[in-house]
Amino acid sequence: LVLIINQQTFYTDTSPELRPLLPETPLRDRCGSEKDLKALKELFSAFNYEVIEKNDLTHEEILLQVKAVSKMSLRYDGLIVCLLSHGFEGLFYGSNSVPVQIKDIKDLMTSRALLNKPKVLLIQACQGPVLQRSISIPLSNLEHDGPVTSGSTRADFLIFWSTVEGFASVRDTEKGTWFIQEFIEKVSQLHDSQHLLDICTAVNNDVSLKRGNKNECMVSKVESTFLKFFRFPSM
Repeated sequence: LVLIINQQTFYTDTSPELRPLLPETPLRDRCGSEKDLKALKELFSAFNYEVIEKNDLTHEEILLQVKAVSKMSLRYDGLIVCLLSHGFEGLFYGSNSVPVQIKDIKDLMTSRALLNKPKVLLIQACQGPVLQRSISIPLSNLEHDGPVTSGSTRADFLIFWSTVEGFASVRDTEKGTWFIQEFIEKVSQLHDSQHLLDICTAVNNDVSLKRGNKNECMVSKVESTFLKFFRFPSM
């Protein structure tokens, strides 16, 4: 199941209680977002996914819609949510210029209906006010939703966390940390056949299956801006 929330036109909510949440300057309409929407629909439809399209939702409507599809996911093998809007660090704007916390959206996607099912959150939105800068001359028709052009210094990063935010990382006082030990083992086993992101997925799986004496558990986390596959050399 795929939900695409496309925020293309914006207005300023006039409710006095929401005024402190509004951005300092009015949000501009996101020209070109309709092409993202079209391409996403074509892509997922080609895979025979069921695609739900929603346009220009308020902050409250966004949360209600994500909650609804999360419940619907009981009948599906997983959920992909695509968010297309203006944003700031950890925030995603409704059409009424009121932000939604990305954390709240993630929380809604962790419903029991999606237990042990894949959950993908694809976010097209700014995470800050400064554009990434390339060494080459920026293209004049690009606005604040993405990098200026190729060659960003932020590309080709992979961040692999031993645990997710807010939780401890387990270490065996005799054998070492669960995370590092599993990483070493999986690289040794898979480096000839798998690229790094696949190896990280294998590490995530094996770490998640571990349990301590008091049923301690953890899940590692990979964040990637890779533009190419990374392979370890043969031993």
